[in-house]
Amino acid sequence: MQHHEIADRVGLSMMDLERLVKGEATANVAKKLGVTMMDVQEFVRGKATLAMTQRLALKTMNAAQELAQTAGGAGVLIGFMMNM
Repeated sequence: MQHHEIADRVGLSMMDLERLVKGEATANVAKKLGVTMMDVQEFVRGKATLAMTQRLALKTMNAAQELAQTAGGAGVLIGFMMNM
């Protein structure tokens, strides 16, 4: 799947998607997920916040942090938004 197809499916611009993949949070990504830019930024860097843990419907912050670190935070968020 091409980047523009992914951006269309998740409802983001190409710029927002590219910045997310590079590990940068944008206001549009945060708004789409219903969390703050800081929550997105921390998750992409492999750290979980309570808001992101709740948004991903995980029981513990440790589980969310492990997911962000092992699967890659940006990839997890893109996958999550594709299923929203």
